[in-house]
Amino acid sequence: MVGVLLFPILAEAQSEEERRPLGFVEVTGAWGVQLGQTDYLPDDAPDEFKHPIANGWTVGGTVGWSFARNLAVFADYQFRTAWTRHGEIPTVLDDVQGRVHYHTISAGVRMYRPLSFGALRADLAIGMVPPFHTKLKFEYGPALAAAGIEGEGTMENNFGWAFGMQAELGYEIPVGPLYLAFGFGVRGFQGNDNDHDTKLDNFVVDLAARPPVATTAVIRHGDFGDRPMTYALSDVTARLSLGVWF
Repeated sequence: MVGVLLFPILAEAQSEEERRPLGFVEVTGAWGVQLGQTDYLPDDAPDEFKHPIANGWTVGGTVGWSFARNLAVFADYQFRTAWTRHGEIPTVLDDVQGRVHYHTISAGVRMYRPLSFGALRADLAIGMVPPFHTKLKFEYGPALAAAGIEGEGTMENNFGWAFGMQAELGYEIPVGPLYLAFGFGVRGFQGNDNDHDTKLDNFVVDLAARPPVATTAVIRHGDFGDRPMTYALSDVTARLSLGVWF
């Protein structure tokens, strides 16, 4: 008799578990501040500088699978950008700005905790950044024209693969068959320029030199070249996601 009474309850619980959505897909937009290694910018004089305050936007997507209640695994792809603010030296440099664009690919675990009309969620993942580069651009002013330096000069530093981790804390709200999520994340990736190069194109390395010289060259880093260096990509972002469970 007890088995007969329990069977409908167990069957209903099993049915609800079978109906529970297991997979999800989401698209993401974010904005954040880049915290990696960035030189200060000239600020109205050759010996005065200001913080670069590099920031930019991010777009990407995530796919995941819930293998237990309130616990899922996911894979994530993001395209990230960051620009510094503008610097200048009157009559010498009309504009100075640096930028970095890069991709991140990561995989990890997402944990949920139901709260109010949605759920808190926390992500922890490891990931990598395919080879990337940074770029610094000078727009020359009329004071350099006497030395034959005009137009634009660039320095591009190329780096190999970078590896690191990312974490995010957010809140997910169901909206019909979809869900909306917002959160804050931090990321850190470490790479280097060993066996990669720095490209100078009409670039003045030393503005204090008399006379200044614009250089066009390719500098190799590593064995039989210039000393390699490490480079860190890290940021803090506010993220908005739209997804669907299936």
